[in-house]
Amino acid sequence: MIIRFLTTVFLAVLVSGLAVAETEAPLSLGGLTLGQSSVAVVKTLGQPVEKGESREEMATGELVERWKYPALGLNIDLSHLNEKEPLTVYRILAGQPCNMRAYRGVTIGTFEAEVGAIARELEKTRGVEVSQRPGRGYGFLWVDEYQLLSLTLKNGKVSEICLGPGPE
Repeated sequence: MIIRFLTTVFLAVLVSGLAVAETEAPLSLGGLTLGQSSVAVVKTLGQPVEKGESREEMATGELVERWKYPALGLNIDLSHLNEKEPLTVYRILAGQPCNMRAYRGVTIGTFEAEVGAIARELEKTRGVEVSQRPGRGYGFLWVDEYQLLSLTLKNGKVSEICLGPGPE
């Protein structure tokens, strides 16, 4: 009797936790998260092959610097409001040969049908706006966090993943 009760309570907590997790913004790709410090990025990925010049992001006024990791299929935009502040992850762009997982396990190479199923579920989720470019990709905007997961499709599979701030 007690074991059945504890099992029921455990399952109820697990299901409710999953329901909450499903509605949260996809703030990560693999071990990278939006807002993560540049120090943590270097600790996770090592030094970038190339660091771009700082440029102003028109939408926010932040200074953005692109770090390139071509062997990993990653470009990471890091930003700060001024030179005295530390850089943090602003946007993550992934393509081949990246094998990191995004929201619900989406990776480069995930089939369009799988992404479509995620889109149909998220269309029913309050606080998430879903957009589709038939045959070309999907966008998922978590409105409260103003975070966007954009998936580009090529030949019926995810070819690019972009995670960052919502559209301007």
